[in-house]
Formats: sequence, structure tokens, C-alpha cells
Amino acid sequence: MPELSSVHIQLPESLSNKIINWCDTNISEDNIFVDAGNHFYGREGDPHITLLYGLHATSSKDCIQLFKNKQKFEVTLKEMFVFRKQHFCVLAIRVESEMLYELNSLLKKIPHTNKNVYVPHITVAYLYNPVFGNFEDTKFTADNYVFSYKGIKEKFYFI
Repeated sequence: MPELSSVHIQLPESLSNKIINWCDTNISEDNIFVDAGNHFYGREGDPHITLLYGLHATSSKDCIQLFKNKQKFEVTLKEMFVFRKQHFCVLAIRVESEMLYELNSLLKKIPHTNKNVYVPHITVAYLYNPVFGNFEDTKFTADNYVFSYKGIKEKFYFI
């Protein structure tokens, strides 16, 4: 299977740090789900909003073309929730902005394998048991997006 790429919105550093600090303070180590064979589990060290994972693109040129006239936009954080999996749950913060859905739809014009319904969110941690906090109504301006392929990240800015 070919390596897949993704595009995400990078959070402002202050908000990212606030989420990481909340996680470190409120979630005990014994509640963190870890899998030695998969580095994607545990605490999220780089909170972000995925626009689309599973792209077959190996370069950012298609994304740049699709997003070339897009302006920065406001995102509002909502309630925390979980995606339940067989052996763990994914703790996330729901986020709202119509522009997130628009950008996801644009990215789906690029060949991809992701068939999931898009649920805009910020992953916080992978847990055995959910723990909830309150980030509701926190707002930030999304001014950038990141194209990621084979561990290399390229950051671009909306106008």
C-alpha cells in the first residue's frame, strides 16, 4: 500500500499548549492507551484539525491550487467527546466552522482513500476511560494549513 498524505490546520501555539497542559494535568498515565507498535496512540503532542487524511498526493501542488484564494477564518471549539474503538476511546474536541467542511470537500477532489464522514475535531488523547474538560466557545483564527507526506510537513498560509 502506498504511503498516504494528509492536510491539517495547525493550531496557534498558545491554544496547542493549553490543550497539551490540560491533558498532562487531568489525564493519569494509567488511563493513557499506548501501543508500542503504533506511535499514533498516547497523548497528542501536536494538536491540530485534520482536513483530510488518506490523500494519494505526494506533493502539495494540488492543495496549493485548491486553496490559493482561501482566506483565513474563525474556528470555535465546542464540547469534548469520544470516538469509541474496540480497546480504547479517542478523546477529542469538536470544532465548528463551515470553512472546514468546504476545505474537506475541495481536498476530496484529489484521489484519496478516506471514506469516513468528516467530523471536524482536535484529537487530545487515546484513553481507556474518557475524561472531559471544557474548551467550549474558545475561538481562534485558522490562518494556515499543513501538507504532510512521509513525515515531511509543509506549512502554507491563507490570505
